[in-house]
Amino acid sequence: MYYIHEMGIEGESGYRIGHMMPWEEIGGTEMATLRIVATEVDGVPEIVLDRRNGLLHKHEDDSQLTALLLSLLQDEARAKTLGEAGQCFVRDEFSCERFASSMSNVYRNVIGLSTAELSNSEKID
Repeated sequence: MYYIHEMGIEGESGYRIGHMMPWEEIGGTEMATLRIVATEVDGVPEIVLDRRNGLLHKHEDDSQLTALLLSLLQDEARAKTLGEAGQCFVRDEFSCERFASSMSNVYRNVIGLSTAELSNSEKID
């Protein structure tokens, strides 16, 4: 992954077997402030929603990556819109509250408790 901070753009062009996207960067402040251009592999399209909060290019398609980066440089309004949408997406989808709620639901399902049962058991204790 490389950063073009002066232009507020992040691009990702490489992929290899076993390569993991740095999710902490995508889900953290970096995605919240940069315009994202990423490779359409693995779970990336679940986070970078093409043309909604970033742009995706096909794996190993350097010419498409170049075209997408240039398109952001040539259309600042579009780049800004994508960056703002990314910021909203990160705030809504990756908040501490949402994570805690999701994990709580996973544990409830694992132990077979419904929300009502959990609420009643908390009151008894």
